[in-house]
Amino acid sequence: MFSYQWVTSNGTTDTNIAAATDSTYTLVADDQGKTIKVQVSFTDDEGNDESMTSAATEPVGIAEDSNDESETLPAAPTSLVGRPYPEGIELQWVAPEGNVEGYRISRRKPDECQPDMLTYVGDTGNTETDYMDQDVIPGLTYVYLVHAINSAGIGTRSNVAHLNYPMPAADSGAPAAPTRFAAFGTHGAIELTWTAPSGDVTGYQILRRRPQECESALRVYVANTNSTDTQWWDEDVQDGTQYQYRVKAINTNGIGEWSRDVIVTQRPAVIAMGYVRSETSIEVGGSSTFDLGVSHLHRDSDPDTVDYILRGDVVAVLDDDTTQPANQCEGAGLGEDILIKVVDRTNFAFKMTFGGVYCNKGRYIVNVALSGGDGAHIMTLPVEYGVAAVDYVSTDLD
Repeated sequence: MFSYQWVTSNGTTDTNIAAATDSTYTLVADDQGKTIKVQVSFTDDEGNDESMTSAATEPVGIAEDSNDESETLPAAPTSLVGRPYPEGIELQWVAPEGNVEGYRISRRKPDECQPDMLTYVGDTGNTETDYMDQDVIPGLTYVYLVHAINSAGIGTRSNVAHLNYPMPAADSGAPAAPTRFAAFGTHGAIELTWTAPSGDVTGYQILRRRPQECESALRVYVANTNSTDTQWWDEDVQDGTQYQYRVKAINTNGIGEWSRDVIVTQRPAVIAMGYVRSETSIEVGGSSTFDLGVSHLHRDSDPDTVDYILRGDVVAVLDDDTTQPANQCEGAGLGEDILIKVVDRTNFAFKMTFGGVYCNKGRYIVNVALSGGDGAHIMTLPVEYGVAAVDYVSTDLD
């Protein structure tokens, strides 16, 4: 175990510092001009008392007067703004009072999923209160902060400035912007529609961006549709992904003005399925018919005929009064794949029966699965066979 005693010396006399017996010591005003050392006492492994004294420090210096004119950190620049110009974004601000030797500029690009401000210019090295950022991309948003710098360090940040750097102006004589631009996510594709501008139009340019993948800017996706159609399908899409689009009209004078942006999330294909039962319960030996209706999204380019596979399977038996397997129940579409050809692409209906002389009395849960060109859907149906009907909740598992 160690014990400590801190000692001061005026050059001729050593004096133990009262209560300074810890392993560390904090200087006080009375120590100015004196040297400091520490005596350490301990017992060695053989039981002998030992003592060691450190070398003395240099004389403790005299603290500077707190009222002198030493450098202090700069205050915050104010009124930071950004303005777009053809050559880039110009930042302007008002300098703080006091000594300033330069400025630090921080920048963030939220369109590239940057969560934090990053140092863009470490030190401008001058006292000018403007800066031209030429490394910018049309269509992107930029966020800026400015700090003043002097010999004491980096001061408090300015206000935050946001600016979306605009797209370039349209060519002279080129079309105006398309209007009513919209996007719709359907099964396997995104439909873009718009209203054509007045005047001559020979085609359209389409830009696309995937924000969730941190793509920094809208990029030319279709340089020229070479068509006056005001509808276009993007089939290179993935479910759950967000897409951003713009469209421009084109004529012999060049590329026109941009439309507004639209953002859409591609959704998985959906088949909506419901049913109506013809009976509330089934007598022994009888059967029940379920009228099932299906609706789904479609496109004009879809084939007129869509093949679906229907299958019904008993997945649960509630209070069955015999030990005979539930799969002895019979019915169209039950326990087998049934091919259904659908000509009406918008919606259709079909029937499924349940029962038969080999079916046991009881309450059943039947899964009805439908799969085809538009995806798949599973729905549960409650069935009461030879027992009183009870209320079950039909669960849509899609």
